[in-house]
Amino acid sequence: MERRQFLKISGAVSLAATLGPVGLTPAFAEAGALSMDTFVALQDQWFLFFDSSWTHYSFAQLQAVEEIPLDLNVDQFSLLFRSNYKQRLPAGLYEVYSQTGSRFQLYVEPLESDAPEAYYIAYFALLQ
Repeated sequence: MERRQFLKISGAVSLAATLGPVGLTPAFAEAGALSMDTFVALQDQWFLFFDSSWTHYSFAQLQAVEEIPLDLNVDQFSLLFRSNYKQRLPAGLYEVYSQTGSRFQLYVEPLESDAPEAYYIAYFALLQ
């Protein structure tokens, strides 16, 4: 690992530590806690995203939780995140840390935008 990359990651981890006790609380992916209601309660909070190699990372704020009413037996919704962080994330699977200290994995895709900030979207389809 290059020194510059190590310093960037160390700084991001230090900032993540200020968000809360990351890793000390169980991931809320347990027991079906990844529901639309869970994310509605987390709206406007900031999250830290890391890819598996720790080369891509960003802070992003949960802007919107939108229901996708297609099937009565499936909890379908989308999450919209906004980031003004300099490094833009490519589409992929990320380890996500919340301000509450929870962590989970999330596949996000960047949205095309002329805005200076980046927008990302994630889709959920959970059986009820």
